[in-house]
Amino acid sequence: MSKIFTRLYIWFRSHKTVFWITLILSVLSMCLMASRIEFEENVTSFFPSSKNSSHLADVYSHLKVSDKIVVMFTPHQDESEARAGDESRDVSTSPDDQLLSEASERLGELFSDSEDKRLIDNYMCEVGQADISEMMNFILGHLPCLMDDSDFRRLEELDRPSAVDSAIMNDYVNLISPAGFAMKDYILADPLAIGSSVLGRTAELNPVSEYKVRSGHVFTPDGRTMLTFIEPAFPSGETAHNDDLVNLIDNALDTLAEEFPSISLHYFGGPVMSVYNARQIKRDTYSTSIVALIIIVLFILAVFKRKRSVFLILCPVLYGALFALALSWLIQGSISGIAVGAGAAIMGVALSYSIHLLAHQNHVHTIEQLLDELCSPMIIGSVTTIGAFAGLLFTSSKLLQDFGLFASLTLLGTMIFCLVFLPQFLTAQADLREGRILRGIEKFSSYPFHKNKWLVGALIILTVVCTYMSTKVGFDSDMMDLTYWEPKLKEAETILSGKTGVNADAGVAEGVGKPVAEESESGEKSLSGVAEEVQVNEKSVMFVSVGKTAGEAFAAQKKTLAQLDSLKAKGLILSYSDGGSFVRSQEEQQANLAKWQAWWTEERVARLKSEVAEAAVKYGFREDSFDAALTSLVNNCETIDYFSEESMPEAVSAWLGNSDDLKMLITRVSLDESLIDQVYGTFSDRADLVIFDQAYFANQAAKSINDDFYLILFISSCLIFFVLWLSYGRLELALLSFLPMAVGWLIITGIMGILGVQFNIVNIILSTFIFGMGDDFSIFILEGLLHKYKTGHELLNSHKTAIFFSSFTMIVGIGALIFAKHPALHSIALITILGMVAVVLISYTAEPLIFNAFVTRPTSQVRPPYTFGMIIRNLAFYVPTVLGCFIILVLTLLLLCLPIRRIHKQALVSKMLHVGCKVLVAMTPVIKSLRIDRELVDPKEIDGSDVKANNASQSGASCSTVEPGIIVANHQSSLDIILLMAAFPKVKFFVADWVKNSPLFGPIAEYLGYYVRSEGYEGSLTNLKKDIEQGWSLVIFPEGTRTTDGTIRRFHKGAFYLASQVNAPVTPVVFFGNWRIMPKNHCFTITRGLSVMQVLEPVKTENIDYHDLAKRVATLVKDSYAKLCDRYDGPENPYFAATLASAYIYKGPVTEWYVRVKMKMEKNYAFFDSMLPDSGQITDIGCGMGQMDFMLSMYKPGRRILGIDYDDEKITVAQHCWLNKCLGGLSFRCDDASQAELPESDAFIISDMMHYLSAEKQLELIQRCASKLKSGGLILVRDSDSENAEGQKITALSEVFSTKILRFNRTEGELSYISQSRMEQIARKTGLSMKVKANDEITSNTFYILRLE
Repeated sequence: MSKIFTRLYIWFRSHKTVFWITLILSVLSMCLMASRIEFEENVTSFFPSSKNSSHLADVYSHLKVSDKIVVMFTPHQDESEARAGDESRDVSTSPDDQLLSEASERLGELFSDSEDKRLIDNYMCEVGQADISEMMNFILGHLPCLMDDSDFRRLEELDRPSAVDSAIMNDYVNLISPAGFAMKDYILADPLAIGSSVLGRTAELNPVSEYKVRSGHVFTPDGRTMLTFIEPAFPSGETAHNDDLVNLIDNALDTLAEEFPSISLHYFGGPVMSVYNARQIKRDTYSTSIVALIIIVLFILAVFKRKRSVFLILCPVLYGALFALALSWLIQGSISGIAVGAGAAIMGVALSYSIHLLAHQNHVHTIEQLLDELCSPMIIGSVTTIGAFAGLLFTSSKLLQDFGLFASLTLLGTMIFCLVFLPQFLTAQADLREGRILRGIEKFSSYPFHKNKWLVGALIILTVVCTYMSTKVGFDSDMMDLTYWEPKLKEAETILSGKTGVNADAGVAEGVGKPVAEESESGEKSLSGVAEEVQVNEKSVMFVSVGKTAGEAFAAQKKTLAQLDSLKAKGLILSYSDGGSFVRSQEEQQANLAKWQAWWTEERVARLKSEVAEAAVKYGFREDSFDAALTSLVNNCETIDYFSEESMPEAVSAWLGNSDDLKMLITRVSLDESLIDQVYGTFSDRADLVIFDQAYFANQAAKSINDDFYLILFISSCLIFFVLWLSYGRLELALLSFLPMAVGWLIITGIMGILGVQFNIVNIILSTFIFGMGDDFSIFILEGLLHKYKTGHELLNSHKTAIFFSSFTMIVGIGALIFAKHPALHSIALITILGMVAVVLISYTAEPLIFNAFVTRPTSQVRPPYTFGMIIRNLAFYVPTVLGCFIILVLTLLLLCLPIRRIHKQALVSKMLHVGCKVLVAMTPVIKSLRIDRELVDPKEIDGSDVKANNASQSGASCSTVEPGIIVANHQSSLDIILLMAAFPKVKFFVADWVKNSPLFGPIAEYLGYYVRSEGYEGSLTNLKKDIEQGWSLVIFPEGTRTTDGTIRRFHKGAFYLASQVNAPVTPVVFFGNWRIMPKNHCFTITRGLSVMQVLEPVKTENIDYHDLAKRVATLVKDSYAKLCDRYDGPENPYFAATLASAYIYKGPVTEWYVRVKMKMEKNYAFFDSMLPDSGQITDIGCGMGQMDFMLSMYKPGRRILGIDYDDEKITVAQHCWLNKCLGGLSFRCDDASQAELPESDAFIISDMMHYLSAEKQLELIQRCASKLKSGGLILVRDSDSENAEGQKITALSEVFSTKILRFNRTEGELSYISQSRMEQIARKTGLSMKVKANDEITSNTFYILRLE
């Protein structure tokens, strides 16, 4: 991938005009698209999608229940006076009423005179006659529709004698009363008081009556505080407009305070809370951002010493944001403005990309080198981080989906700019002297944190503690805990709650409509519809039934009321109200109209008109005074269209809602807060009902987001892990890079648990950033470690320096919010600081520590790095071994209780060991065990097949019938003991003292009577004679220790002394390959390989001095071992393929895959091995990564091989393979084959590289090789035969794939394929003989064997 961006950089560098055109056009086109995107400001998009919330946004937008602002006017009074007067004071005749009334009216004047009066829809300072008249006109205008059965029964009373007379007399009495003037219009409209009972039911519109009306003004229950109400023109979410409204209110109240100094003024409401929260967020953000930006800019200038560095760091982020907006427009046309604003926080992640490039330019000599070293970690890091944010797309919240989309696209755009455009503005600065600050940072970054035992120990302890404490961290779903309270608003809320018992957060927020007044006995009027009475545990909630038409809405409400009746019967709700008879469906209204029209017959109308005229004259009215009223009542035949009625009283419209798509009917439910979950759960499947409880559903949404977060975490983790696995090609590396994120998460949550900090809706989403940053950090650390392992070049410290810069900008940029007053921002800062410190420490420490333990340390000790395969192989071998020993030990203890002779028990235990070891060897797939006696087995017998206990018919008979005596063997590995037990059913061992002291096998060895070295040979003679007589053989390893390289050391003579003393035969056993499978000091590094055990003919000891016996047996063993090496040290032995593959593990997925494929295709280079000399100088021209040279050198260590290739990357890989440290005759050199100085050689190898040279250079190369070829030497060429037309097509296609697509092989110019006839010409010109052998049946590849006779 890095080669693509490197080539693009080189091309743009040579085509500057095209570069600028591309950059400018991309910016302009994205600006054009971004300018067309629509920003949505709907806060309800935060709520997760569900059946209940499908209409939530529409309902919240069109029911302005949370948009009223209450202004409180309280006269100043001494506390003592207040206490004394609380009980005796007559609230109906307060001397302060006039003053408060003047102040409230003056406030209205100030609003009316303001230039910003458009911000206020309505200011209500008193309940006037106009409100009562409006309600009366509505009732009388639709009287039949609003009547119930009792009203119709009372209507029948008009048929009684004197009923009309009594009604007109009451009209006369009311008119001459003090309140007669106010009742004049009503009497003229309804002289018979038909609608009086309907008017009396207006209380149904006012479910509570806690507030009072006195002299037309609204007061708190204690009568001291007057309340007025402001209806903003914009909803609470429109904080930009409402900010001007709050300024208007503040200015008006300041003026009012000067004019009325004896009055205390406060105000409170949802829009005000939103404005002050927005203001505080802006203040905190602006102040901390400015400070943070100044610190970051100064830091960048101080470190990089160039002003343009700031520009180069910020430009990619701006480009990324523009890229995100443009693609968002293409994808969905709109995006949440809140999501874009919150997305600004990802700038810390995006900045890390450009910081990595700028920091690393001080360590490279060319920009090409910069791209080569950074492309891979940047691409992997960005893809995984994008994956973390893309997880938000799976949440049920539209707001979070938009945020995930914007964040992902921003990071993608930033990465594109950094790799495509930014390199054109950079310069390699490796030769420049670094500044003092940068040198200090690099010195700090180069500190080996993973080698500090105290730090490692502290982190381990901290991780353990934090793992436990992380269980203490919960989720705080109370959104009020994230709300900022301005002191004066808190004071106002306290006053409002204290004086009324109303929870300001619920009461004022859910006040509806204009109040309707009722006269009380004390002369006051009760008021409701402004706020709700809330007991200690009582809550009033609006249930909004919705439908696309009025009919659907009424049907939904009918269903709602039925469910509420059921809940009320069960005691789950306290009460409910639904507007009573004032809100009726069309069906109910039509039924009432039918009754009304049926009652007003012509005879009845005539009679009533006559009676009314007569009574009118009687009581001083004109005869026709009420004719118009009676006519109007009779002809009242229109139904009410609630959703289009223009003159609808607000007391009625408060129970209604209307939008373009929905009709809404409100039911107010009073319930115990402790039963909310149970009640709301009853309606969870209702798509036609919205429960309007902002606080509850905000908390529920927060809980839902919390649940979604764990889904996000799982999806993101899986996606990240898959990308890491795919990128590195190794499960081990994917887990290693994933580990810091997991451990960092545990430490973050653990510290939160220690500090008592809980997750909330804000900081839990922020953890996605930390997860992304930790992902980036771990990837760059791993890339630095792998680069050192692969090439030997130090890159880790440069990455650690860039990580320091990134974490510094993140901590300063977001961590500065620790000083914010807003609780949500403060929470963000705390999590950021804790998270970044934890992630950096883990990345600096854990990853290098584990990598060194599993990769660096083993390879430095000339053994393969650990892999999961190796760990599984070890477990598959040692777990059954330990388990088998335990079972045999238990069975041995049980045998002690049986009345059987000890010698029989010992034989039985030995038999169990024999069978167990045979099963163990058979179960271990990596060990290809071969047991032979006299003749060696053809190597083909073990090629690709399982040869467990091969030649079993011979060896089984031989081993089981071996004459009891002394068995001696060369000692290569602990595996020798297991194989001997598996081969011989009745043997004892001469062991070191520690064996008998081992807790598991020691008791078994003690019971079987194993011989201990500390007892000496003399002390063993008596027991040995007895054991041999009983059929036992004693196994002794004469070398006294295991070999580390397979070489057989000097045989000590003790074993032969014992044999001669007891006159027992000596059976030599030769082991081959075990030292490779399970090497000494590294028993837990089991490698796949061939294990051969050869049992030789027993050697009689009669008349032989034990010194001569030792020499004779040693010679037999060494000669046999040499033959085994000659026979089995070759391509058929799986050890060599496994070892060669392990040398390229963790060198890159393509490299590892290529080596494995080549080995399989080349059959482990068997043909090359058969053609090349076993010793002497061999020069491999075009060696690539050296895999063939390693294999040939392992086969025959006597070969001195020089590998030459012009690809410096491949040569670097070959030079830093761990196998290079144990193969002394092997070296690699980066050079151009057409010009390189070639050594005198016994053989030259030119494999798959001739076609990269022109025809002339091909001839020159063969001639140069021939001139350096020793007598009898050969040149082994493997290349195409272009005359093979069918095979050549496949060969050419494979070259296109490797040179053009993967670009695994570098080439300049056109390929020049060679043919067999062309090679014959070259051979004749150089005086070489040539033989030809086809390489395979598919391609045209051919071996050309050129010899110097």
